[in-house]
Order: sequence, then structure tokens, then C-alpha cells
Amino acid sequence: NNTLAWIFVIIISLIVSLSMINADAEDGKTESPDDVYNIPQEIQEEVRNAKIQDINEIEEKIKANNLGPAIKENAEKYGVEEALIKAIIAQESGGDINAVSYVGAVGLMQVMPETGASACSLSLPELKEPENNIECGTRYIKAQLESFDGKIHLALAAYNAGPGAVEMFNGVPPYKETKDYVIKILRYYIEFGGKGSIARKDEVTGDFK
Repeated sequence: NNTLAWIFVIIISLIVSLSMINADAEDGKTESPDDVYNIPQEIQEEVRNAKIQDINEIEEKIKANNLGPAIKENAEKYGVEEALIKAIIAQESGGDINAVSYVGAVGLMQVMPETGASACSLSLPELKEPENNIECGTRYIKAQLESFDGKIHLALAAYNAGPGAVEMFNGVPPYKETKDYVIKILRYYIEFGGKGSIARKDEVTGDFK
């Protein structure tokens, strides 16, 4: 009886040990970037191959204009990752505080004057101020993230093409400019160290091709 009891104890001990080893192995697994960022399978290769500006150049401009504190403050205030704010700045203006687009969008995050007035109560001269521009742009992307259930690819598409277009197409609109915009910002977002979930394959309804 004692022998059987000892055999039973040894078997249980082995089972527990094996379970712990397997658990440690699972914890130690290294995820690929695609797993971490959850990029839709349809655009993984495009994001990987996207041609973007050297992020060190963007970081140097942010530092030269002392924009780090404003980015950090608004990231915390609105619950938006610094990496996403920087990614939008990189794509929209390349870090140029005086950037103005052909359609009239201004500043680092290329906010339209109408959006600045309606969403942030800012006049055009106020919107051109870098700190105000960062706050308004961050506030606006936060609104899009909330509208589209935190799905960054849809929020970015809405930032570029408008939320109405994303709703109409039930996904990223089939505009080349918007698709390229989303893909490049996802690449910037990764390069700047973004950690959020972008989208699962089954969540992608827009045609990225």
C-alpha cells in the first residue's frame, strides 16, 4: 500500500512539473510584430514595405521645437498613445509646424480650420500654434477611435476621409489616398513603438487592395 501511495505521489508530482514547464514555455513565446500589432492579413506586406521618412528625423524636429511635453500631455489627457500622435504628425506634416495643405489643413496634425472651430473652438491663428494643433488633432483622433470601437485603421481612415465615408463603405474607403495614408501611418505607428490592437482579419470590411 505504501509503495502504491508513493507511486501515486510521484505521478502527481510529475504531472504538476510538466504543467509548470508548459506554462513557462507559453509565457516565453516570442510574438511576431504581426501578432503584437494585430495588423490585418490583407495589408501586412504593404505595411511592412511602406516607404516612410526616417523617424529619427521626425524625433529631431519634435525635440528642436520642444513638442515632446505637448505630445505627452495630450496623450495622457485623451488616452491616445504617443506613438499614434507621432505617427499622424509624421505622415501629415513630416514634423513641419508651419505645414499647410492644398485644401487648407494646417499645422503638425493638418487639422482643417472648420474642424478646429467646431471640435476645438479654435480660430485659425490659434489652430496654427503647435501646442493647440497637437491638442486639437489628438482630440479629433480620439473621437474617431471612440466612434469606431478603438479600431485604429478605421479611426485613421476617418481622420483622413471623414467618418461619413468610413460609415458609408463600412470600412476603409476605396480611395487610393486614404488606403496609402492608413498603411503608412500603421508603419509609422509600429516604428514609434505603438502597442495597440489595429484590427483582426475578421474585422476588416474595407478593400485594402
